[in-house]
Amino acid sequence: MAAELRNAVTARLGVTLPIVDFLRRPTLRELVSKILGARTAGAEARPPSSPLAAVPRDRDLALSPAQAGLAYLDELTPARTVYFMTLAYRVDGPLDRRALAAALTALVARHEALRTTFVIVDGVRVQRVAPPAAPAVTHVDLTGLPVTERAEALRAWSSREARTPADLARGPLFRTGVVRISEHEHLITFGLHHIIADGWSIRVMTEDLAAFYDAARTGDRAALPPLEAQLADGVRWQTRMLDGGKREAMVAFWQSRLAGVPHVLALPTDRARPAAPTYAGDTAPMTIGPDLGRRLTALARAEGATTFMALFTAVAVVLGRHASQDDFVIGSPVANRGARELERSVGFFNNMLPLRADLRGDPTFRQLLARTRDHALGAYEHPSLPLAEIIHALHVVREPAFAPLFQVELALHPPMPPLALAGTTGHIPEIVEDGTSRFDLYFDLVDRGDGSISGGIEYATDLFDRATIARLAAEIATLISAAIEAPDTVISALPLLDAEERDRVLAMARGVRADYPDDWLVDEAIEAQAARAPAAIAVVFGAERVTYADLDARANRLAHHLISLGVGPEQRVALLLERSVAMVVAILAVLRAGGAYLPLDPEHPVLRLASTLAGASPRVLLTQAALLRVARAAARSTDVVVVDDDAAWATRPSSSPSRANRCASQLAYVISTSGSTGEPKGAMNTHHALANRLLWMQDAFALTAAYRVLHKTPYTFDVSVWEFLWPLMVGATLVVARPGGHRDPTYLRDVIVREAVTTIHFVPSMLQAFVLEHGIERCTSLSRVICSGEALPFELTEVFHERLAAELINLYGPERRRST
Repeated sequence: MAAELRNAVTARLGVTLPIVDFLRRPTLRELVSKILGARTAGAEARPPSSPLAAVPRDRDLALSPAQAGLAYLDELTPARTVYFMTLAYRVDGPLDRRALAAALTALVARHEALRTTFVIVDGVRVQRVAPPAAPAVTHVDLTGLPVTERAEALRAWSSREARTPADLARGPLFRTGVVRISEHEHLITFGLHHIIADGWSIRVMTEDLAAFYDAARTGDRAALPPLEAQLADGVRWQTRMLDGGKREAMVAFWQSRLAGVPHVLALPTDRARPAAPTYAGDTAPMTIGPDLGRRLTALARAEGATTFMALFTAVAVVLGRHASQDDFVIGSPVANRGARELERSVGFFNNMLPLRADLRGDPTFRQLLARTRDHALGAYEHPSLPLAEIIHALHVVREPAFAPLFQVELALHPPMPPLALAGTTGHIPEIVEDGTSRFDLYFDLVDRGDGSISGGIEYATDLFDRATIARLAAEIATLISAAIEAPDTVISALPLLDAEERDRVLAMARGVRADYPDDWLVDEAIEAQAARAPAAIAVVFGAERVTYADLDARANRLAHHLISLGVGPEQRVALLLERSVAMVVAILAVLRAGGAYLPLDPEHPVLRLASTLAGASPRVLLTQAALLRVARAAARSTDVVVVDDDAAWATRPSSSPSRANRCASQLAYVISTSGSTGEPKGAMNTHHALANRLLWMQDAFALTAAYRVLHKTPYTFDVSVWEFLWPLMVGATLVVARPGGHRDPTYLRDVIVREAVTTIHFVPSMLQAFVLEHGIERCTSLSRVICSGEALPFELTEVFHERLAAELINLYGPERRRST
């Protein structure tokens, strides 16, 4: 509407006002004042005759930059209908098929675009206009089917039609179907490639077809004025609009407007992003009700903005919240029909404007709306520079997995008119889904005129689930409602969840209640595995293989020895050990004796070890011969036992000690952490808390005896606890990494391959080094990688999934939380 009004003012009054003067919804008095002011000031003026001139038709015709871009993208997806749209018009009443055929023939004769193809001549793609002819129309008659089967047959036919690609060189790029559903009920479809028609063209086509249909029925001439310009003429006009230094000025504008903006919106996805887009897509509905829509428009007008600008602001806030970004670009189409002669032409004149979503500084919604308004109005004054040239001017580095510069499009259209054929009742058309998506997300919305805004969110099914998009639509509506109520609230404080969804998320955060046994002890579960499969391999360390029966016996004998030294419930046993089979035996023995193990890092200074031991007062310190000197220096009065030499307990029973005095509320282990003060503190965990963790992990991830879990985390960290105990309690194999191996990506790659490891844990910083290691593609046995200890960057997950076909699980949470 704004473009048409400006074109009319230019044509009739010889004054060209900025488009922003019309977008601000001026009163008639304000508009007259601006026109008079422009004339008085000698503002840009031109006579009613436009510089748009007819292009000679005696040669092949050039493409616009936008058309050339579409042709290139179409070549990348020859089997897809990414740039083909199919509209379905339901018509009730008696349909004159002879008149419809004549009207379609006249429509194609009137608009060259509908009979244009795009052929390659000497390596260059050009437009070629065919002579007028009757278009091919597909006729389908469903009246022979039972009434109950017609709806499904209609849906199936429409879907096939929408998913049938069009060849740019052979055509046709405009095709029509007529489906007879009953005697007085028909469906008429228009299929159009975007390279010949934009959204504006649809309205022109339906109005012209209705005029030709009425004329064919009555035998009169259609009351349509001759066209002043065709698609090829408009293409040449668009090119000339960038002459005379205008291109350089527009390049400078866009370089300034988008300086420093990130070229990727890193939305979290439900699945790993493929290396290159497949363009597979679907559409989920989105609706903003009349009352909410009217209030949004009222807020926009109060701020000198449009409904689109307010909607853009809301969508940007929600997307920014999801992506944890405060600066990115959203694409939005603009009609780009600055010449009055093009208003009744069918053609592709659209341009895509990259609008900056600048959320920096956490503004209020009102402030952000003003920022959006200013960005958009500036963009609307510079609409003609092709998107490809903007991308080139910004030196955007193209990544195959992402659309360049922006991955989200937002459009708010006026409603498309029904096909008003004389003697029938027409309905507003529906876009037939074709199973594609051009971007990660495309908000294709319609301002219905009654306040409501509705349409769909087209999304890449490679990335998102339908439920995710449905939640996104609900979040936008929730945020709009909150912003209208309190526009001076900073955007970070605006809610995304309504009351019902908030309760659902809180319930999910609390977790599903699981009633685990109150008396469950992990060492007893391991003992049961030893009885069930005694010959199965429990632990692998280098060339050493230990069966469940051997592990069980060795741990039991050491446990009996510890009991003889006074170890029992609530008694702490310190461990100063290198990674080895002896470490696994020692941990299991302490638990069997009823004690709680306290792991100490052999790399720590003696003074720190001594301080930890003094604070913990362990009954016994277990160590290895190689560490005996350090152990005695740190332990002072604590008994030291060397686990390498089992002569002292070799004759002890190999059966499990009595558990008469043991219960799940007793301590299982103590992790020493410096906390915020730098002084060592003990984070204590009970068997009951350990059971909650281990049984939850088993419920969540269902480890089986076929799995092989790599233990590589230093045992002074909480993660090591489940690395040791989870695989053993289910009969899986624990593969123990060599001392220091956790720091060596090459060693980790080799041990994963050699031992067919299926499950491993990484802190993200080490995972970053591992995924960059040469040859990790050979880690084909790896099925599950668990991350915790640090925040997991989104970019790292992308690289991970590019290089490994394993599941990536984020369990980030500090060790001190385990004791709660």
